[in-house]
Amino acid sequence: MLPCARRVEKRLKTSCRFTISGADPAGKTFVLLAACHRIEVMAFKVFISYSSNADQQGVVWRLQTLAAAQGIQAYVPTRGGGRPSTSASSWTLTAAVRKEIEGSDIILAIITSRADRAVEAELSYAMGLKKVIIPIVYEGIRLPPLFDNCRVFWFSPSHSPGNLEAQIIAYLKEQELGKDRLQAAGAIIAVGLGLLLLSAVAKE
Repeated sequence: MLPCARRVEKRLKTSCRFTISGADPAGKTFVLLAACHRIEVMAFKVFISYSSNADQQGVVWRLQTLAAAQGIQAYVPTRGGGRPSTSASSWTLTAAVRKEIEGSDIILAIITSRADRAVEAELSYAMGLKKVIIPIVYEGIRLPPLFDNCRVFWFSPSHSPGNLEAQIIAYLKEQELGKDRLQAAGAIIAVGLGLLLLSAVAKE
């Protein structure tokens, strides 16, 4: 891990206020500043859907921990939290996963590799419930047709995460979440983008 990534990771563990800066592979500089305060929102819940690769699991589990520190309940399903259905191309969700999706205020999908059957099943179920869905997808990933039915936010470490965050917040405002819930959603989005950027920097 690069020295700057270690410093950022240490700050993320101790505070939700952090700055990430450095140079991307193209030589451009980037800076991300996020300031989060503990969100006193009663039972604000986020369901985090993700592809099952080791790097991404590390990001979502750290995001869950940091969200809890801000008073946000983030549910991360264990992969294996479902089973293949009779159709080889589909996936059956467990009752526990369905219940968590039903009780969530927003669905945050973080996809840095192929969207597997579990992700498709989770998002399909959430779409059926007309949940607010925020798919943050690593640039260049090929998505299945399911994603044609929702707004996709493309992430790239070579682009300003601040611009992406602004796009997501603007979209959330359109969903009429209410001031407090919008603040809570914005907090977990900012931290999630910071972790994605940290992960990308650490790989260089």
